[in-house]
Amino acid sequence: MLPEMWRSHRQKVEIIDGSAAIWAVRMIKSADEVELKRQAMKVATDAFFSCLETLEIGHTEEQFAIALKREMFAQGSESVPWLPVGFGRADMAYSLRPTQRKLAENDYIWVDIGCVREGYMSDVNRSAKGGSVTNEEQAAHETIRRLTLETLHSIRPVMTGGDVFRRCANSHLQHCLVHLPVQHPASDTAQV
Repeated sequence: MLPEMWRSHRQKVEIIDGSAAIWAVRMIKSADEVELKRQAMKVATDAFFSCLETLEIGHTEEQFAIALKREMFAQGSESVPWLPVGFGRADMAYSLRPTQRKLAENDYIWVDIGCVREGYMSDVNRSAKGGSVTNEEQAAHETIRRLTLETLHSIRPVMTGGDVFRRCANSHLQHCLVHLPVQHPASDTAQV
């Protein structure tokens, strides 16, 4: 009915893009939406740690991705539209598909998990190591975790993702950690 009305009043009605107004409202999440997001994050994280228990040297990135997907579905995920997996020491790419690359001793294991639960997607990456962790690696991990948590606790309403990213990057740079020029595409527009 509405399209017919528009056609009959074509010269009197101007259709405008309302997406800016819609996205401004959608940036604020209700308590229920936050809980659903947490559930999706829990599924992703629990699946990662569960699958690490059976991951062995020689398994491929694709095998690990398949195991992760199966575990997420078993834990209630509706879909897994995003799952880059990477094994290696230095050439981790942010968004590459899993390959036949095999896990070698002392490789890093990196995943970025987007699983959907009740319509809400996780957006979490996790990492581990296929071998013994050095004291230097453990110290770096603890520092990065502490700085990340400090940044998390500093987030306030109306900050954009870009504000949070810059705060985190500045904090990491002050502690002489490597700064990677990676930014989420929506980070300057999404509010938290």
